[in-house]
Amino acid sequence: MKILKIMLLALIVLLVSCETSERDNGKLTGRILYEETSDQVDGAKVFLRNIISADSFRFCDTVYTTNIGYYKFYDVQAGEYDVHAVKYLSEDETTVTHVTPFSDPIVFNDEVVTPAVEDMGAFEIKTFGNVKGYVYFNNEPESDVYVCLYKIEAGETVIIEQDVTNVIGEYNFDSVITGNYYVYVEYYHTIFDIITEKSDIFFNDGTESLTVNFDLVEN
Repeated sequence: MKILKIMLLALIVLLVSCETSERDNGKLTGRILYEETSDQVDGAKVFLRNIISADSFRFCDTVYTTNIGYYKFYDVQAGEYDVHAVKYLSEDETTVTHVTPFSDPIVFNDEVVTPAVEDMGAFEIKTFGNVKGYVYFNNEPESDVYVCLYKIEAGETVIIEQDVTNVIGEYNFDSVITGNYYVYVEYYHTIFDIITEKSDIFFNDGTESLTVNFDLVEN
């Protein structure tokens, strides 16, 4: 009888421990579909990104979709996250054939939660296009502004191209393919006043041009 009581007590402690763990952690589920056909994407690699601030994040986990396009992350700590996925041509993961935009931010709290991300469309990598725009300072076109294009994919952020605005404040990046990017501008107003700004974009059609303008203001 005493042994039975000890076993029951141990079971209660285990259940309470699991319940506490569930409150402190969460699961995140979703599904990846081909944008063109709405068919499920099997074997896509899904990346979970922890958003630390507007300008800071870290990739914290990856999973692969099932044969019906579903994925699930376990033991996600409280915080703000988003996800995106890539589909590779082969197992060596050297060539990407499809990519999704980043999802809207997902917030975990200390309650038992299993949020579902809306179905995400995987866009086929298409032919080259261009990203361009103008940089203004106090509503006037500004020349000699440093502009960079960064690509975010598969847990890495890589600078793709750099440009400097011309006399009418224009910059242009050619040969841009489908994917997640951000455009970053850096303007040296004075030696002590450096103005920076960035804009997250998803470029999904190589036959079109995407325009991203910046209107900088004095600090």
